[in-house]
Amino acid sequence: MLPKYPAEYLVGGDEVYDEAKGTFFDIQAALTARRQMMEGNGEEAIASMVNDIWDDTCPGKTEMNKDDCREFLTAFVKKTDHRLQVSNAAFNQIFGILDLDNNGSIDQGEMRNFISKFTTGALSAGDDE
Repeated sequence: MLPKYPAEYLVGGDEVYDEAKGTFFDIQAALTARRQMMEGNGEEAIASMVNDIWDDTCPGKTEMNKDDCREFLTAFVKKTDHRLQVSNAAFNQIFGILDLDNNGSIDQGEMRNFISKFTTGALSAGDDE
């Protein structure tokens, strides 16, 4: 069984836990499906996805700051399930997973690493590295 984010990471706590778990897997499935639909090998598809994320979220920047990252994650979650809100605790946990060098921002390499692991199942809910 895959580990899960603690229920308190999501606004609403225990009463939305099952919905949140489902949404986590919906996000994973959506990213995986998007990756598989893209042309090129896996790494090329992921690089293209990351370029799209940067173009949509922080055009012209080389790194995504915390606010940019929150905007991206919130928009992605809302597209997956408009009823779900990611709490500050959940965002901080996810940002910690993304920010491999702990410099307070996400570069495209860190985002590619995250999407690669997330869409192949090498990173699951609850992982912290």
